[in-house]
Amino acid sequence: MSLLKDTTEKVFIKQVLAKYATTAKTELFDDCIVIDPADIFQIPELPYIVYSLDHPSRIKRPLPEGMSWRFYGRWIAGCTCGDVLAMGAQPRGFSLDLAVPLDTSISIIEQIYAGISDVVLHYGAKIEGGNLDINNKLEVVGLCWGTVKRDAIIRRSGARVGDVVAVTTELGIGWVSYLLNQSGYFSSLENDLQEEFEAYNIMPVAPHQAILEVVDRFPGAITSGMDLTDGPIEFFYTVGERTGLGVCIYESLIPMPKILERAAHLLNVPPSLLALDPGYDTPRSHGYTISIEYWEKVKNIFSKHGYHLYKLGEVTEDPGVKWIPNHGSPKNIPAFLDDQFDKEKVVLRWYEMVKFLR
Repeated sequence: MSLLKDTTEKVFIKQVLAKYATTAKTELFDDCIVIDPADIFQIPELPYIVYSLDHPSRIKRPLPEGMSWRFYGRWIAGCTCGDVLAMGAQPRGFSLDLAVPLDTSISIIEQIYAGISDVVLHYGAKIEGGNLDINNKLEVVGLCWGTVKRDAIIRRSGARVGDVVAVTTELGIGWVSYLLNQSGYFSSLENDLQEEFEAYNIMPVAPHQAILEVVDRFPGAITSGMDLTDGPIEFFYTVGERTGLGVCIYESLIPMPKILERAAHLLNVPPSLLALDPGYDTPRSHGYTISIEYWEKVKNIFSKHGYHLYKLGEVTEDPGVKWIPNHGSPKNIPAFLDDQFDKEKVVLRWYEMVKFLR
């Protein structure tokens, strides 16, 4: 009998779950379940309804004192709502399935809900309800639903040759804070750098106003996209998997905030490679392919809302995912993601990938 530990997360989804769930099939695999009201009410003008379920576990991040449980609530809501936003949809409602031991402090539960409320209200949605259960340990499942116009929905398929490959945040900061914390180096950082990491971690939200305005004003300008929960490399490979095309990522285009440059030497890793992380900038980070015709318009909308949209490369006719370094020959970026079935080895696997690309 085969066991989960003998396979990988994505293989399990494609080979086992795809037998039963339509959205687990490669050609239909998107960030959310999509409901078409026209199938139910025969009114073709109605927008799509999208919803996503998530089971976010607690994560280790450097945080200001006393913020642990409130941050967890923000993390739950941010991760769950992030899938809805990735598809260009306006989050509208949020529910929580909460299982807790009887000896749990009521204050902890209130802090979790306060954190959820911080994010849900920020996105213009509301907490609608959920379920409470008693368990031997604290477990949560979040559900977020939203709506998006029929011609504006962003799916994982649709990229075209020449499209800009872009992300919605400076990648790698969340990953570096995790690595520094795990390795014990965080406490050796200067106070201002520690405070900067803590401030970055505390409110994990995506640039929702910019995303929603782009899909409203320029439907189809974003040709494909997804959240980066498992890292940007999965996004690059998804573009190829869905289209048969390729992606070129240029080291010269990788954003290089000072916070990464100052911390990278402690990890003995080139700062640019920190951007190829396993998804630890979630839920800020979404990956999009954007029609070159609309690139400047889309970028300007992000700027108007106080955000930067970061171009990393382009979609190419040649299949594969290539890293174009500042010096030396191009290399193929190995397939890499944060595999739920092999989380214990994610740091080791990441360092092995970095060695290959150096």
